[in-house]
Amino acid sequence: MKRLKAKKKPTPGRQAEERISFDRVSINNTVRCFGITRKTLYEWVAKGCPQNKNKTFDLAALFDWYVARQKEKYESEDSLKDQKTKAEIRLKEAQITKIEQDYIERRQHETILASRLKTLSLFLEQTMLNNAHHFVGLSIDESRTKLLDFVKRMMIAYVGSNENGN
Repeated sequence: MKRLKAKKKPTPGRQAEERISFDRVSINNTVRCFGITRKTLYEWVAKGCPQNKNKTFDLAALFDWYVARQKEKYESEDSLKDQKTKAEIRLKEAQITKIEQDYIERRQHETILASRLKTLSLFLEQTMLNNAHHFVGLSIDESRTKLLDFVKRMMIAYVGSNENGN
């Protein structure tokens, strides 16, 4: 009796390699490969995802399309973040400029006031020295009243002389 030789069965992995062509993948295998729904795949096709004429997919082309789309998405998000950051920087720069201008104006006012106070002090001192003889021999109350009146008149005279450009 003659024995028949058993044919070698292909292993499951080898059999799958022989049957799968990555440039013509069915819709079902494509959605499984990408872990998406059929609806999502149809939406991708509507957005320009490459599809073969026989409604199959070239996985390499689909993957490249997907990567490019994700890259554009993240670049546009980065661009928006950059725009927001730049706008915040411009706002902060404007705030700093305003603070600097306010500081400079205050410093100028302080300088002007200090100069005027010094001039006033010298004016009052000189006037007091020139008019000291009017206060000799007066009581404290009389001196206080006369001094207040004197200072008021001198302030009016000082303000009037500065308004005239002196």
